[in-house]
Amino acid sequence: MFPLLILCLFVLSVSRDIVVFQLTDVHVEPDYLEGAPALCEEFPCCRRNSVPTNETRSAGRYGDHNCDNAPEFIHDSLQWFKTYFKSHPERNPDLILMTGDQATHRKKSTQTPELNIELIRFVFREVKNTFPDYPVIPIFGNHDTFPEGHMLPPPGNRRMTEVMAAIWKKWIPKDQLENVLYGGYYTMLIEKGWRVIALNCLWHYTENTYVEGMEDVAEETAFLVKWLEHARQHHEVVWILNHIPAGNTLFEPYKAKYSAIVARYKDIIRASFSGHTHQDHYYIIRDESSVEKTPVHVNFVAPAFEGLVDNNPSARLYLIDEATKEVKDFVQFAADFDEMRRTGRLAWREAYRAKEALGVDSFAPTEMAAWAERMWGDEEAFQDYMTRYRAGYYVRGSCVEECKKERLCDLLYVEEKDKKECIRVH
Repeated sequence: MFPLLILCLFVLSVSRDIVVFQLTDVHVEPDYLEGAPALCEEFPCCRRNSVPTNETRSAGRYGDHNCDNAPEFIHDSLQWFKTYFKSHPERNPDLILMTGDQATHRKKSTQTPELNIELIRFVFREVKNTFPDYPVIPIFGNHDTFPEGHMLPPPGNRRMTEVMAAIWKKWIPKDQLENVLYGGYYTMLIEKGWRVIALNCLWHYTENTYVEGMEDVAEETAFLVKWLEHARQHHEVVWILNHIPAGNTLFEPYKAKYSAIVARYKDIIRASFSGHTHQDHYYIIRDESSVEKTPVHVNFVAPAFEGLVDNNPSARLYLIDEATKEVKDFVQFAADFDEMRRTGRLAWREAYRAKEALGVDSFAPTEMAAWAERMWGDEEAFQDYMTRYRAGYYVRGSCVEECKKERLCDLLYVEEKDKKECIRVH
């Protein structure tokens, strides 16, 4: 069983932090072709049938900033990390988080359900083959369905949830597969006293017109509250996984409801992890019922495993406090597309360590809010943040004034009304 496997791993690693590897937004392109136009008429580019624009740039062996991932890049990169973990045993993961989005960004007219399913299976197969003995916690992303970003309420969602249940059954307890089949969400104990709740972002995604205006689709919010209450009563701490982070493209009523739930259970929710935006940042969730709108939680948002658009491919290694299950630190990795194009070789390296780069002692919500506030008056720190935000693919000084307001207010607030007020006063 999954919890027993984790416990065995913990026995081997009692002298170090718990290590968690996060992969998000892998986005494989099956027709990626080295030498194809990287600047093309129909995004994403680098496909064998891409039509070039008047500007010319060719796809490198391992990718480009204007394209989804080459299958070879995914395979070779996972092998690189496998080798890295073997040579750095203190960083060998106890757990892998796969926080959604395996399929291509192609337009609906050039996608099919069968293609998306094939791409989802490809990515999970690569992970299974590379890390066969590693526990994995997977979730849906908005691209893990067809049409992209759309999922019918139960039972209309059954085709995709059946696909995911079949893929995920290696890692998920049998008693949770029915929840996956019904709503694409589930919960499980990682070990005694440590629970994960894995949500399906599609029920709250602003692009999912199938569910717009509906209340608690697939009863996911009720499921979340039920298991948070269970965790509190049974003295468990909780992690939440959701592909789309709290302050991004979610329906506004849900943002408010979710923030209130997180504030209510702030004593047991130790971390939440997301992807989706492709950038490296955070969302600070606040207690909206308090006069001061006190920060109560930090939602970690990891950048994408691909470089689309204007990023470098990224992966993240969290160091988790064994006693509290809180994030102690994380190591961010990035691969340099420009270097890979020049050399034809992988160029993964450690980009930074979070606490050192941010200059913080912890990721406590109040400390992270204070860190973000300091950047209003510290331009050097803000430009450093923007370099990390774009995984190193950033021209310093290109985000100023209104752009800076948007980036910092996006860090500091979840709900649009609060972001707009933040922009107004600054």
